[in-house]
Amino acid sequence: MNPAGMWTILGSAWDIFLARFVEIAGIVLLVWTPCELLDSYMDFFVFDSDDFKASFHFSRLLYDAVGGIATAGLVQVALGHCSGSRVTVGQALIAGARAWPRLAWTVFLTDAYLAFSFLLLVVPFVYLLPRLLLVESVVICENLSGVAAMERCQTLARGRYWKFFGFTLLTIGIVGGWAFLTWTLAEYFSLPEHWLLNAAMNLMTDFIAAYETVLVFCLYRALSQPSGGTDVR
Repeated sequence: MNPAGMWTILGSAWDIFLARFVEIAGIVLLVWTPCELLDSYMDFFVFDSDDFKASFHFSRLLYDAVGGIATAGLVQVALGHCSGSRVTVGQALIAGARAWPRLAWTVFLTDAYLAFSFLLLVVPFVYLLPRLLLVESVVICENLSGVAAMERCQTLARGRYWKFFGFTLLTIGIVGGWAFLTWTLAEYFSLPEHWLLNAAMNLMTDFIAAYETVLVFCLYRALSQPSGGTDVR
């Protein structure tokens, strides 16, 4: 995957995102709107303003509870697009709910594996993180779970570590950069602190994260093709 291939993957993900924006928006709004409203309400009215730990754990709980459904649904929409069919919001969410158990289990194992590697040394963590980048796409597209999905990810990444490392930084930069930009602009324009506004801003970041999910799927599809090409339609 040369630089030209990376640009092709970025462009393909953007094409899918635009072509299936109605379905993607439906998934994001249906899954994340109630979560962001609840999360913001808890931050403003339940947790202490300096209790970052409680806020983080609650946000993580919400993500673990429903995030897999959204991710699986988005991958199903992208997969359907690449096969020339349209997956509706309802179909995507049903498929996401069915995939949730194996996806949640695999993500739990992956997080535990990465956390253990981080406790050992930073170097093993940095080595393993990019090699497990495709785990969610592998679970959804290949119907694998647990250790089998993690091993499949590392097989796809074999011999491509630095390319995966760069792609990992790119995905982190897309979501993190957007979140930083929105909150910086909010501070610059002195927007009022309100829990509904906070939820709306977080929901905007969820849309960017949806593009990141499609982007990782496109990388997976490019590498899983027998030719190793970058054709993702």
